[in-house]
Amino acid sequence: MPFVGWFPSAGAIPLAMLPMIGNNGGMDFLEMVRSDLKAKGRPAEVAKAVGLPISLVYRIRSGETPNPRYDTVEKLRAFYRDKTQ
Repeated sequence: MPFVGWFPSAGAIPLAMLPMIGNNGGMDFLEMVRSDLKAKGRPAEVAKAVGLPISLVYRIRSGETPNPRYDTVEKLRAFYRDKTQ
C-alpha cells in the first residue's frame, strides 16, 4: 500500500488509510479518488474545485503520482466530504 504522507505527531500513519465518511468497502481513500476520476471522467472539474493543477489530478488518477503531498490529499478529502454531505 503506498504511503501518501505522515502525521508528525502520531508517527508513521499513511494518510490514505485514514477513515472515510461512510462505508467504502475497504478501499483506501486514494483508490477511491482514482476510481471516481476514472469512472466519471471529471479530473478538470475536481482540479478546478479544489485549486489543484489539472496535470496533478491526471497524474493522481493514473497512479503516476502515488504519494501526493498531505495538503493535496486534504484538499481532495474536503472535496469528497462535501460531496457526501
